[in-house]
Amino acid sequence: MLAAQLAAAIAVGYLSGSVPFAWLAARSVGVDIRSVGTRNPGASNVFRIVDKRLGVLVFLADIAKGAVPVVLALVIGVPEELVFLVGGAAVIGHWWPVVPRLGGGAGLAAAAGAGVAVAPFPGLVGLAFGITALAIFRSCGHAAGIGVIAFVVSGYALFQDWEQTSGTLALAGLIMARHIAIEAKARRLGKSSFT
Repeated sequence: MLAAQLAAAIAVGYLSGSVPFAWLAARSVGVDIRSVGTRNPGASNVFRIVDKRLGVLVFLADIAKGAVPVVLALVIGVPEELVFLVGGAAVIGHWWPVVPRLGGGAGLAAAAGAGVAVAPFPGLVGLAFGITALAIFRSCGHAAGIGVIAFVVSGYALFQDWEQTSGTLALAGLIMARHIAIEAKARRLGKSSFT
């Protein structure tokens, strides 16, 4: 029974992650997000190139697509130590959606949402630090790094959510690796998202 619940939750996570909010938002104003700015179909590119309000909405929607499947998994009885797999499925859906041609962004917001749902206190601390760093440095990469550090410190040192923090930390490592790869591609295009 647990295997079926987990499999269903992972499938929902993947499908949730596959919803291309950045592409849909940009398309609503006649822009193909895959052909402007960094060409990355994520909230940051929508915010910088298309419309700041739309970018914020995409950011919130991407957080939700990481958080909602995790909450649903907990509701149907998936153990807390396994729900990070559901959040991971949402991020994978964001990277490689059901419709491949719509691409996928770095997954920073989806991972943040999953982190908040998996380990709420450390997740909220990390998200707060990340958003603050973004406002100060105007750099997604630096904000993500600061948010991850705050998540880890608060998770291990303050709230001691060992299992949840460890699983989500592994996911954060993958997210950072993907972000670095996307950033390298953006730099080649002369459209860095770090600045």
